Amino acid sequence: MKNLLFSLLCLSLLGAAPAAHAQKYRTAVGLRLARPDLGLTITQRLAERTTLEMLGSAANNDLTLAVLGRQHTGILGHALNLYAGIGPHFGNTQQRGNYVGGTLVLGVEWKLPIFPIVVAYDWMPAISSGNREKRFNNSTGISLRYVLFKEKKEGVFKKLFGRKKK
Repeated sequence: MKNLLFSLLCLSLLGAAPAAHAQKYRTAVGLRLARPDLGLTITQRLAERTTLEMLGSAANNDLTLAVLGRQHTGILGHALNLYAGIGPHFGNTQQRGNYVGGTLVLGVEWKLPIFPIVVAYDWMPAISSGNREKRFNNSTGISLRYVLFKEKKEGVFKKLFGRKKK
């Protein structure tokens, strides 16, 4: 599955995928399930193809907060997207204390056509350092997000008779 995601991302970056708007929502909130982590995820669209994701997760006395900037590329329209991103994370464990590091993300997401739900599958390799110790974490997870704010659409009347941008 990781090889398929990587191949699709490479093809889309090379222009093999049709150009499309990135995502079909502005703000979505939900859960990310990754063994053994359980996380709360909030995704906010910043630009046409750019989102910011805040991900708080907990597992085995380990609390982590990651802030990820993500670039989206549409596949077959703008309901199905590939995304890649990077960002810092901060955490705390009872055994290691505080730590800080960087996280990469590579994933695919699908906005369901009828329901205000986004389903995503991603791979997140991360490296962290704290208390003279370095750690590499490699996780895959599934996110289910509820769309709080949809993409704004212009009506037919506004498209036909509205003021044109200069």
